[in-house]
Amino acid sequence: MVNKPNILLIQENGDTATSFDWSALESGGIRFDRATVSDGTGDGKAVDAIVLELLSRSAAAASDAFVEHARSVRRDAADRKVPVLALCDADLSDDVLENSEIDDVMHLPLTAGQIASRIATLARLNTMHFELARRLETYSRYGLDAPDISPPETLEEATVLVVGNGTRFPVIEKALAKNTTIIGAFTRETAEDYLLRRPFDSIVLDLSPEETIEFVAQLRRNPRFHSLPVIVLLPASEQISRDDLYQAGATDIFVEPINPHELATKTTNFIRENRFRDKLRAVYKQARHMATGDALTGLYSRGFVLEHLDRIFKDRERWGEPLTLCGLTIENLPEINAAFGYAVGDRIIRQIGTVIGQLVRGEDMTARWKGGNFLVILTSTSPEDAQAAISRIRGVINHTLFSVEDISTPIKVRIDAQIIDAVPNELPESAAKRAFALS
Repeated sequence: MVNKPNILLIQENGDTATSFDWSALESGGIRFDRATVSDGTGDGKAVDAIVLELLSRSAAAASDAFVEHARSVRRDAADRKVPVLALCDADLSDDVLENSEIDDVMHLPLTAGQIASRIATLARLNTMHFELARRLETYSRYGLDAPDISPPETLEEATVLVVGNGTRFPVIEKALAKNTTIIGAFTRETAEDYLLRRPFDSIVLDLSPEETIEFVAQLRRNPRFHSLPVIVLLPASEQISRDDLYQAGATDIFVEPINPHELATKTTNFIRENRFRDKLRAVYKQARHMATGDALTGLYSRGFVLEHLDRIFKDRERWGEPLTLCGLTIENLPEINAAFGYAVGDRIIRQIGTVIGQLVRGEDMTARWKGGNFLVILTSTSPEDAQAAISRIRGVINHTLFSVEDISTPIKVRIDAQIIDAVPNELPESAAKRAFALS
């Protein structure tokens, strides 16, 4: 459910025939605006991420000018902290890695899939941060205190699970031992046992490519490990498609010879990002209970969501970001009420609200509109990209038998969904009502 991001690509000059073929990403749906480092200022356009193309020695030497251009774009974005990704050759990257304005560095050779995966992750984190800041502003209108949402500046007590035969363990230990506790598992079975017993901040995989793909895909199917950083180590002779590894869910790939400094820096950054992501989720959950909520379900109330939608609509007009609303309706609620009574119907509504709240992203807002109607607001998401997530919610609910205390018969629930794209100059309440209209 990641919307195709809009990227500002800053290059050394206007020549598009560079060391990387950007057309592969453009054909995949990522939108690029190009600028040269000499432009020196933002143009006011909304972007989801900034990519600095530092692929030549002269460009790397002028990295400060690239960063200043990125700063100007961030200033134009005001309260949106646009992430910055630098692309450079391995022997040019040490100074770039130390620049605090750059969120990540990637080295050639790279595939379109690698870059697209990293851009999507950075853009998603930016969306989470921006939506939380926006939501806290709405909370303040209710007289609620805003919790701290700053990212962790230092990495303390991190634990990394290293899975494999141990041949590269000395390199990993040299890179990571300073800031982390390293636990080794020679086999997948041992790793799975460790993962059940304790939390980890990251996983480093030194397995065969086939085992790696299978293990990563297995991890990503478990909600507990959906965003856990997974770093893959590969021998230089390995011919497996890196895109296949990224598609399976790898966070990053390192090919021999492995630079310990780069491995340490990027692993630390991934762990900090994931901890920040967990912090955002916790604040979302905490703030939802602090805000004026729906008494029956614990979701946001209709009044609160309309207040917040007003701000979202204004930002949408300003930034042009996609926005999708979805109305979810318990179709057979009248039948449930008639068969079992309204008290049972209310319990079903409460259970359905809990399921929906657990299945949406943290930055998406779920409210009970009225009766058995639920409104989901999917920020920075087009209707096409929202379809898969809403289909998943419907599938889970429609294939679950719900139980209610004192009722011996399992209750089957049917959920209908209506997905709409918010239109310009539309009032929030009008859009919300349209989300519940029959198609």
